[in-house]
Amino acid sequence: FLYPYMAAIEFAQKLVGNGAIVAQRYILTSASAVAEPHDSLYKVQLGADVFKGPGDLYEVLTIYKHPRYIGWDYNIALLHLKEPIRYSDSVQPVIIADTFMNNLQVLLISYGTNEEGTMHLREAIYTASTDAECVDSLTKGLSKEIIIQEHGFCVRSPPGAEQGQWADDAGAP
Repeated sequence: FLYPYMAAIEFAQKLVGNGAIVAQRYILTSASAVAEPHDSLYKVQLGADVFKGPGDLYEVLTIYKHPRYIGWDYNIALLHLKEPIRYSDSVQPVIIADTFMNNLQVLLISYGTNEEGTMHLREAIYTASTDAECVDSLTKGLSKEIIIQEHGFCVRSPPGAEQGQWADDAGAP
C-alpha cells in the first residue's frame, strides 16, 4: 500500500473529502470537506485503495475547524476519532515537513471521483509555489491575498498535463 497515511472521509455513506493520519486519534483535512454540522455522522476509512473497499472504518467524535475559517482562508480541520487508530503496514501516520521550498514538486493523492465514476486512490503531480510569478498568475484578489499572507500556495499542473482538482478532492494531502 503506497499511501498508508491516506484517509477517505464520508458523510451519510458518501465521499466528502480526504485527509491524512497525523496521530493515533487525529486526521488532518480541510474544513470545507467537513461542512455538515453533525460531527458524529462522519466516518473515516483507512487502509484502502478504493473508497468503500476493504479497510478500517472509524467514527468521528469531534471536528475542530480553524476558528478563523471562512471560505478558503484558514481552510483546515482536525477530526478527533472515537477510537485510536490501529497501525499496520497499510495504516500509518504521515510525516509532516517542517520547511517549505518554493517551486517544490508535490503529489496530490485523492479518492475523488474520476471521469469513469470510480473512487480508487490516485495521484497527480503539481508544483507548489508562493513567488511573485505565482501571485501574478492569479485573477482573484482574494486568492492573491491568501498567498501573500502565507495562508496557502499556488498549485499548478505541469505544462500539458490533463489533471484537475474537484470538490471531492478536498483535504487531499
